[in-house]
Amino acid sequence: MVRRRSSALRWRQGAINLALAVAAGLGLAHWEPNFLVLGLFPFGVLRLVQGIELRLGLALGGWTDIPFTPPVIGCWAAASVHLQRLLAGGPARDAALLAGWLALGLLLYVVGRWLQMRYYARYLARGQHSGEDQ
Repeated sequence: MVRRRSSALRWRQGAINLALAVAAGLGLAHWEPNFLVLGLFPFGVLRLVQGIELRLGLALGGWTDIPFTPPVIGCWAAASVHLQRLLAGGPARDAALLAGWLALGLLLYVVGRWLQMRYYARYLARGQHSGEDQ
């Protein structure tokens, strides 16, 4: 129940951030880079991905932070630049670059979560989750 509620909240946050990013990209198309888009878009995508992860029950232990956060956010920020250019009437290749940066960020996210889940499984197997470290 907690994961489902958290997932819904993250979906809402992500959708709002993405809608605001698109609105800023359309409304302020002549400002490049638009720092509103750069700030809102990556975190909107991050919240949607975390919402999916929580909804599917993939976040072991409820952890949604990942080891590769800076490069993941960087890839999605690069995608936001191409989104803004696309919204301003840029060339069609911006759509391909947008998709490529999104995909690379998602790949890094998945690899980071996989590494984190392996670490968490080893942590539990060693028995360090007992009361000794509390």
